[in-house]
Amino acid sequence: MLFLFLSKIYLPKILNIFELRSKTISENIKAAHIAKDEASRLKKEYENMLSAASKARSEKLEECSREIARMIEAKLLDQEIELKKQLLQAELRIKDFELSHSEEMSSVAKIAIDEIVSNLGLTDFNKEKVDIIIEKVKQEEKYVI
Repeated sequence: MLFLFLSKIYLPKILNIFELRSKTISENIKAAHIAKDEASRLKKEYENMLSAASKARSEKLEECSREIARMIEAKLLDQEIELKKQLLQAELRIKDFELSHSEEMSSVAKIAIDEIVSNLGLTDFNKEKVDIIIEKVKQEEKYVI
């Protein structure tokens, strides 16, 4: 009788508690699966964003590298052109100097030779030979007087 009494009063309550507990556990498991799926989706989304950002960074670095290389190449070309201009200007100045001072150098050389010839006591005939030699030297391109 005690058993019947207990089974009628407490057994339904105990069964109800087990059923509630089972339902709660099932709901928690279901919520955990949903959270796991959401976390997996978010992880994939994060990995895709990270991959896209890495790819964009690599593309930007390549673009910057190409731009820097282009700028360096342009600067080197500008410097090479400027150097060639300066070299040409220097060569022109040298030629101008040679042309403008060749007569002065020739006359100075002639005066010096005349002085040497007179100091050595050479004849006019020898002076003429020296003058001929000076003219020949002037005509040769490797000697500019």
